[in-house]
Amino acid sequence: MRSLHLVSGTGGGEWVWSKALRILDQHFAFHHHDCSPEARIEEVADRVAGALDPESVLIAHSLGSVVTLDLLIRHSDICSGAILVSSTASADPPTVKEARNASLSKLAQGGLSDWAALFAKRALPERAPASTVECVLEGLCSHDPATIARQQRMVGERTDRQSQLADIKCPITLITGQHDPITPFKEVSEMASRLPQVRARMMKGCSHFPMLEQPNEFARLCNSALAWIDKTGVSS
Repeated sequence: MRSLHLVSGTGGGEWVWSKALRILDQHFAFHHHDCSPEARIEEVADRVAGALDPESVLIAHSLGSVVTLDLLIRHSDICSGAILVSSTASADPPTVKEARNASLSKLAQGGLSDWAALFAKRALPERAPASTVECVLEGLCSHDPATIARQQRMVGERTDRQSQLADIKCPITLITGQHDPITPFKEVSEMASRLPQVRARMMKGCSHFPMLEQPNEFARLCNSALAWIDKTGVSS
């Protein structure tokens, strides 16, 4: 049975993936990885790498995608492929760094629930169903504030990896929401232009959590990506 390794972003966990992945065409062994308790992207990447085999596929979201890029750049042929959701290979511009620092201050001062409400408002479409909003808020608030702060600092401290994307040998599918303000499709398209084996897919009407917003369409794209990975293989 093939292993799918799910690498979640800030405040993520099984709740991010459960709706969509139960719709996949095949049966898989799922392995969940979050971005704690380590304090550095490389440390998380090395932990995840230790769990992989050559047939494994990585499916990663947001900060998890940043971790996965680091893993694949340094261990280019360690798995058969990856699906990166809401991903970026760029460092934060100064304005985003300032906004992130302000967000961390609010997290320290106002507590986790206030931070989670602000994050959900930014990350989800304006007319997101109440059930989706509730799922995101509940998932984020299941973590302690220190974990969220550590993960957000990890995001802010990432470096630009654009020039190293050509070193990745396995096939990559990039998925992003049409209205994602955190990882816009323009940024994802720039990543795609630098990867040797890549497909980029936009999910119309979605924002930063496409697997929650449109689980059936997300599962369809994952099924297609997995079939493409099997057909394409790792380049030499």
